[in-house]
Amino acid sequence: MTMTPNPTRLGQLHSVLESHRLDACLLLSLPNMRWLCGFTGTDGALLVTRDQTLFLTDSRYATQAEEQVTADRVVVYRQKLEGIADIL
Repeated sequence: MTMTPNPTRLGQLHSVLESHRLDACLLLSLPNMRWLCGFTGTDGALLVTRDQTLFLTDSRYATQAEEQVTADRVVVYRQKLEGIADIL
């Protein structure tokens, strides 16, 4: 089953962050990332702030992410935790 990304879903998450005065939401769950941004690969992270969406992945999925993901920017990391820490 594929899920089509829906910019409205991300917009709603941006609104929730704003209304609850939260800085960001970090998603690591593949089903949640697929639902929000459309990524169907098996490794990545989605960082949603009040005003932008970043998708982080390793080089194996860089092309796939660029083609599939609804995000402001795709960031390629070498090691997942270090890549996320660098962005935060």
